[in-house]
Amino acid sequence: IECTLSLLRREGILLDHAPHSAQFRNLTTCLLGAFSAAGAIPALSAQDAWLYSSLAPLHDVGKRAIPPEILNKPDRLTREEFEVMKTHTVQGCELLERIPALKEDKAFPLICDMCRHHHERWDGTGYPDGQTGEEIPLFARMIALCDSIDAMRSSRSYRKIGTDSGFAVSAAVCWRWRWRRKVSDGIIISCTS
Repeated sequence: IECTLSLLRREGILLDHAPHSAQFRNLTTCLLGAFSAAGAIPALSAQDAWLYSSLAPLHDVGKRAIPPEILNKPDRLTREEFEVMKTHTVQGCELLERIPALKEDKAFPLICDMCRHHHERWDGTGYPDGQTGEEIPLFARMIALCDSIDAMRSSRSYRKIGTDSGFAVSAAVCWRWRWRRKVSDGIIISCTS
């Protein structure tokens, strides 16, 4: 996998030393470890946890294909703009498919699943494919959880960081992703504080 990560860095796709990438990777590491230890997801080897966390910052790579005026808009997106924004999931896979050496890597399906499905919703209301429940790949669900937490605790061009407590973030995310509350409240609070 080191070869894959080096290739992605060389192509300018994986910017894993940027502060936000490091934060996202650390959040992913914390949640994967805690969920695994709690039995909320299958046990992960240290190598698998490292792999997943290393790949996590790639989840939004398709945003490179989104016009800057939409990506950086300081206000809420219009319905039409949001439809364009939603294409970043598929465009991320298409971008990665253009790298022949990456397509041969055993991690390629995992990376594409993460890019394509991290906006799917348990109830089928997500995008791009409207997958439901267990149809959504587990790693994509974990990245979706990390992405939701990150969105709630980070400033965006259209809003400042919220003042919600860790529990409010936890409750919102647990409701959204339907994880077992008794497991995830403590996990999410410990990983976001």
